[in-house]
Amino acid sequence: MNSIMCKICGDILSSYHVHDFKRCSCKLIGIDGGLEYKNRTGSPMLIHEITSLEEYIFIENLSVSDRVNKFCLENIPLSLHETIYFLVQKNRQA
Repeated sequence: MNSIMCKICGDILSSYHVHDFKRCSCKLIGIDGGLEYKNRTGSPMLIHEITSLEEYIFIENLSVSDRVNKFCLENIPLSLHETIYFLVQKNRQA
């Protein structure tokens, strides 16, 4: 399994084959490599590694707001999270 979740926007990303690069909607993290290798882009502080199918299913069934509340604020100072979220929203509007 090669899946991660962005701790800012709550997007779940999975890479299924080599050169299957994907980026979250806030563009802060990315995943690549499929089952051949695991490549991550972005700050490790913003990445939640999904390590099992059970965890993937659990997270997938949560609403985005529940993902943000449960996982995304973990190990990220609230002020940093709010700043990043504000900048992402501002960038989306531009």
